[in-house]
Amino acid sequence: MAGTELARPKRYVVQDDIVSLMDFDAGRARAITIYADTRAHNGASRPMAEVVAALDAAESSLAGSAERVDAFRESRRRAEEVLADPAAHAGEGLAAFVCESRGLLEVFTLPTPFHTRVAVGRRLYVPPLARLLETFDSHIVAHVRSDRAEIYTAYLHRLWPAVELASDVPGRASGGGWAQARLQRHREECVKKHLKLVADEIARLVSEEEADRVLLFGPGEVLDALSRHLPDAVAQRVLAKEPMPNEAGEAEIRERARDILHRYRDDVAADAIGELQSRIGAGGRGAAGAGPVVEALNRRAAEALVLSRSLAVEGFRCAGCGWLQEHDGSSCPTCGGELRPGLLARLMAQAARGQGASVLFVEDSARMAPFGGVAAFLRF
Repeated sequence: MAGTELARPKRYVVQDDIVSLMDFDAGRARAITIYADTRAHNGASRPMAEVVAALDAAESSLAGSAERVDAFRESRRRAEEVLADPAAHAGEGLAAFVCESRGLLEVFTLPTPFHTRVAVGRRLYVPPLARLLETFDSHIVAHVRSDRAEIYTAYLHRLWPAVELASDVPGRASGGGWAQARLQRHREECVKKHLKLVADEIARLVSEEEADRVLLFGPGEVLDALSRHLPDAVAQRVLAKEPMPNEAGEAEIRERARDILHRYRDDVAADAIGELQSRIGAGGRGAAGAGPVVEALNRRAAEALVLSRSLAVEGFRCAGCGWLQEHDGSSCPTCGGELRPGLLARLMAQAARGQGASVLFVEDSARMAPFGGVAAFLRF
């Protein structure tokens, strides 16, 4: 078949890109996902050498028909053409998604570096790219038992497996007497060590993923014991502790987590919109619409930012001082620095978080329509 055209790299990410990549299914073929740190000070060869080594390892581990191996090699050749293209190194981070037999080639060269990583599979690995959009919150979901645990990142309405833990915990002692009591104490100590390990992994993922909330599933007594090992900063993010059968699968956990998170987001959005209507209607400390909110962020006056998740307009931010504006210009009006384009929602979210303001994305765009898709609570 004719190969896909070498893609012109995209300079920023929009929601439709993320949705399209998430929906892609290579079927019996294998798709390649590449993230690379392309900053000049890292040296041009080191990240690319890591990518090539990862592709070598993926190819050597392929099992199945010769047709599948040949399809992977076609995709690999196309990926290596992308890596050799100077345009792919114009930014600080490269994300490439390739499946030659399915006609997929998407390349992003972005002003934010990635940890160099290669994934090969039927599905594409999307979260590192989606996080740059900053319009999707992430959560940690854990199914915990006394001797094992599966921990997921809940992102883009899916569960992405993160960590699977198993510990050598003896069964419960039966009967009475000194020997049984000693065995029971040993078991309790093993369970405690296991739950401490689970708590440490949850805390690490909360930090790395900048997770908003934590959902815990499992037997009640296990979750109560686990909670005692969670750091305060993580314990404060626990949204739910829900009973779950030991052998529940990912599909059941996903459905329960989705229901809980939907109710949580809906309640938070309703409260925020009600308060905005009250403030703005009374001429209080609130701003609505892209222009007034950008002005408030430039004054560092925003206390909290509320955005429609479907807001998809371009904006610009100074690479030097962080000045925001809706329209392009020759240079930053405050410091003369370079104005870089991006999705305005993402740029505003970055600016707000940099000022210590909270950011809330609203799923239902109709709720935010009276505010022009974006509003802010103001400090002054």
